[in-house]
Amino acid sequence: YLFEVPLPYGSAGRTLTFTATVTDSVGQTASAGPVQAVVVADVTAPTVSFQLPAAGAQVVAGLQLPVQLVADDNIEVVAVTLKVNGAVFGTLATPPFQTSYAVGKSLAGTTLVFEATAVDTSGNTASATVSVGVIADAPPLVSLSAPAQATEGVGAVLTASASDDVALTSVDFEVGPSAGALVSVGRKFN
Repeated sequence: YLFEVPLPYGSAGRTLTFTATVTDSVGQTASAGPVQAVVVADVTAPTVSFQLPAAGAQVVAGLQLPVQLVADDNIEVVAVTLKVNGAVFGTLATPPFQTSYAVGKSLAGTTLVFEATAVDTSGNTASATVSVGVIADAPPLVSLSAPAQATEGVGAVLTASASDDVALTSVDFEVGPSAGALVSVGRKFN
């Protein structure tokens, strides 16, 4: 038989006496004990580390940055507080300890320092930090291939090669007699 006796916080330093009494089906009893135990304080700090972002990683300004932590304790982690450049941006109370941080467009060229502080049921703490560089969102790149001659009554095949440091949403194709008189003739979406 197993029974866990709850020990309230602040009971460290006290000596507790335990006994157990058993009763059978006809009412006979037997006792064990007394056994004494000294209550000790939980002095073991929790552990905390970043899974995401990785140290030295870079993020493009204007995007969401996933933040994922691992926090553990010999008893229980009750909260993980997150700071960015010294300012609290959230507290996570239960695993999984994850969230995301909106990286402002104006932060390009800066470094974000994330700090996570884990607290256990006894108030013991542990912290971890990670730094992330913020880079500007580069404009997309595109090149176009078109035939040097087009035959009337036959479609002209246009080929665009496009890339971006984050993601492309579409490529528009325009045609006209000059660069100043173009009209859209097609759009391809990703």
